[in-house]
Amino acid sequence: MTTEQGPGSNRPLATAIVMLIGALTGVPIVIAAVMAYLFKAEAPAGSWELTHYSYHIRTFWVSLLLAVVGVIGIVLLIGIFLLALLPIWVIIRSIVPLVKAANREPMPNPTTWLF
Repeated sequence: MTTEQGPGSNRPLATAIVMLIGALTGVPIVIAAVMAYLFKAEAPAGSWELTHYSYHIRTFWVSLLLAVVGVIGIVLLIGIFLLALLPIWVIIRSIVPLVKAANREPMPNPTTWLF
């Protein structure tokens, strides 16, 4: 099975779209994370796609961490603020790779917590 997709295939773009839909609708972004893990295993070493999958996986785990901290922080009222900003953070972290994947460009820093 070859991992090189044709000109119409762009798995990182599809993963970014699923993550964006998840952030906008409340559907768990775990679907995008699973896609990223599966596609990452098939991506060629050193490809631009790997940076996207790492970025999406990082987005999922950090958003899960921030959600847990936000729920715990509700007692201190900081959690409400954190939980309100979390979807915005995920949306931005979905749009940036969406644009990069559309141009088949690698993510500049896939391990960042920012954008």
